[in-house]
Amino acid sequence: MLKIGKAILFCAVFIALFSCGRENILSGLNQYQNTLWTNALSSYNENMTLDAKISWLGNAMKLEQPIESFLPLATQTKDNAFRSCIYFFISDVYWQRNEMSYAVFYMNKIREEDYHVVFNGSPLGCAIGLRIIKLKEYPELRISMYKMLLEKFSDRVDELFLLYELSQLYKEQFDIQSAVQVMEQMVRISAKSRVKDDRIDMKQIQKEINFFYSKKDWIYKDLNKLINNIKYAIDIRSKKRLYSFIPDDFAVRFFDPTIQQWGVRELSIPSRWGRNIRFSPKFAEISTEDEVYLETTGWVFPQLTTWYFYFKRVDYPYDNTINGGWEWKGIYFGSWM
Repeated sequence: MLKIGKAILFCAVFIALFSCGRENILSGLNQYQNTLWTNALSSYNENMTLDAKISWLGNAMKLEQPIESFLPLATQTKDNAFRSCIYFFISDVYWQRNEMSYAVFYMNKIREEDYHVVFNGSPLGCAIGLRIIKLKEYPELRISMYKMLLEKFSDRVDELFLLYELSQLYKEQFDIQSAVQVMEQMVRISAKSRVKDDRIDMKQIQKEINFFYSKKDWIYKDLNKLINNIKYAIDIRSKKRLYSFIPDDFAVRFFDPTIQQWGVRELSIPSRWGRNIRFSPKFAEISTEDEVYLETTGWVFPQLTTWYFYFKRVDYPYDNTINGGWEWKGIYFGSWM
């Protein structure tokens, strides 16, 4: 009945003012809006329960008053939880306007102690956390929001995927140690769950973890030194020495991508040593600044006596001692032409 009465009053004001000109109409509408806002404020009681205050705020929001109108109430109320709700409402208005700096400012004014308060069907902390992690700026704030969501609202979020995003954010900040700790947590969760996420390559995650903890002693800053050491290992027929230059993801393949690749153990390099293995004095024409192919001949392998050793530059900006260095990544057979 109250809503119907307000609607009738609005229509009466509008009709009465229509003949008075546009300026008078706008003035009358503003006066009517101010009256509604004054009535709303008069119905507010600081002694109301938090739920009642939240309900009052929901109705007051529908009056479409400027958000500045709510600031005095935010500063005057002694109810901290209600103040947090007002700040969230104000931040939401700025968020919808795509004014992110103001939205973040008011979200930051919400107390952590009030993150559990439910507003518009969601806890305040969960709502602001899910918004802030979507931003491109504020990396430190985003990291803290990821942690908060995972700690306080793990039952409301996609835990595994949020951990994945957090690990990527750490890597963007070149904090590989923190990223690996998060990835290790991912591995533990994935091992306990039968549900797999197609967006996440857990094999790649494990590979990154293994690489982080490895000695990385097969990586050389000087490519020529790496090649000469490989040559020497072959010359003295030392399998142990030769295999010390081979990383875990070493691959044996043909230039023809339709032929399945092998593992280095399947090839068994020492069993293919000929008496006179020769290395080309220059790199193959398909080599680039970051990928190098070196022709070698004289291998005891039917119809495959020519092998191309494949070297790749290391892209690992988290460790300057190896970043930009070189590793022996594989062996190619056949022709690239």
